[in-house]
Amino acid sequence: MRSLLYISILPVVILLLYVYKKDIDKEPRKMLAKIFFLGCLSTVLALFLEEELDSIFSTDYINDFGTIFIYTIFGIGLPEEISKWLVVRMNAYNNKEFDHRYDAIVYSVFSGLGFACIENIIYVLSENYGIGILRALIAVPSHACNAVIMGYFLGLAKENYYKGNYNKEYIFKVLSLLMPALNHSLYDALIEYYVSSKLMIIFFIFIAEVILIYIICFKIINKVSRIKENLYEKSNYIEYL
Repeated sequence: MRSLLYISILPVVILLLYVYKKDIDKEPRKMLAKIFFLGCLSTVLALFLEEELDSIFSTDYINDFGTIFIYTIFGIGLPEEISKWLVVRMNAYNNKEFDHRYDAIVYSVFSGLGFACIENIIYVLSENYGIGILRALIAVPSHACNAVIMGYFLGLAKENYYKGNYNKEYIFKVLSLLMPALNHSLYDALIEYYVSSKLMIIFFIFIAEVILIYIICFKIINKVSRIKENLYEKSNYIEYL
């Protein structure tokens, strides 16, 4: 039991430390702990939304990839990413500590990995070591990547907020939710379709998609973490809540 818990939590800790250490101007630990804890709690909202939508539409007897993908958008991707997004939007976006573009990635990752931590514990304790190792290598990093994508666009939204470009801010906010939801949905749809079809080409497409997203997100982290511009100091006004 204890070793299964270690397998569940270790990848979360490693990824949190990696993202945190890249931050030039470190965020308050209490704030990060709060975001992580709320990310854990966001699984409750996601579960509620998924249950409601699953009662409307199910993929149990569907083998068409297009239909599966549409279902995973509304039945998995959006409910889970909305739950994580709300944590950041309601607790960090308007906070005075959010003063660099990279901060959005940090907060999003802490929210996303809080969610992933609880999800991983549930999956691993109900399955076995093999599932735990597989999720440590693929599922947890994928949650982190979705959070990086979310944070990238939220950072752009906050930057445009300070510039007074409110239309662009709104667009980037929408993208900060839509893009990770679409990536999340594609990830799940490929798994669902591979399980139902047993086509090896789908498995290879899935692996290629995962590797590509990993590479993109590592580049985003390295690029945005080097941006030293303080959004708060560059603004001509203060409008924090």
